[in-house]
Amino acid sequence: MFFHDFDSVKTALAKVDVMTVDMGTLRDALGAGRLGVHIREQIERELDRRGIAFLPSALPNSQTDEVLLYRKYGAAASIIGQVLQDRNQQITTEPVNRDVGSKSPSTAARTLSAPLIQIIRALDLAESRPGHQFVGLKWFRDVAMMENGSASFPFASEDRNALIRDAIARGIVLPGKVPNPKKPEFPVTSVRLNRVLPEVRAVLSSLAGPAGFRPVAIRGEALSATVLRDRR
Repeated sequence: MFFHDFDSVKTALAKVDVMTVDMGTLRDALGAGRLGVHIREQIERELDRRGIAFLPSALPNSQTDEVLLYRKYGAAASIIGQVLQDRNQQITTEPVNRDVGSKSPSTAARTLSAPLIQIIRALDLAESRPGHQFVGLKWFRDVAMMENGSASFPFASEDRNALIRDAIARGIVLPGKVPNPKKPEFPVTSVRLNRVLPEVRAVLSSLAGPAGFRPVAIRGEALSATVLRDRR
């Protein structure tokens, strides 16, 4: 397998969603001679610019070592994300879990940057919308992340994209594909909160009151009006 550049890598990946290549192939696509640390960093940047994720998370330095490439927002991304999540849960030791649980929610939440905490809060509110089965990635990025009613995101469009990519890379946000209610032939890229992640649980816990209750603002008519209408 040979690629002239990383655009041709992206084109090939768009057809299959997941593929395996060796590091020598990626090095050649970059037009480099040796797989030094700086060359591997350049390869990572070229892949990231084209929305391509890879495993292992640290690129190997041997040209014969293979790397799994997949589209960050492709159909396989959610499956791979779930596998990685399950693996991380298995290798997490019990003492670490007790340590996370012993911290106050505000202390555990401070292990994340403020923008990541904001994205957790915004996605939590988006998922709590009544009558909605999923959260579309585009809607979340362009609408939910900009609504002052859920969280204040003074970021430019490219910054919001970078933040979502970072959250996905950390396992905080899990991408997937769901049927499009209006156009079933064109699935919608969705995002959901990885609520089993300790950091996510800590942030959500910090939102709860003393009794564990956190009121959620619901748009639309009052609940009493809905009940009365349904009784008619």
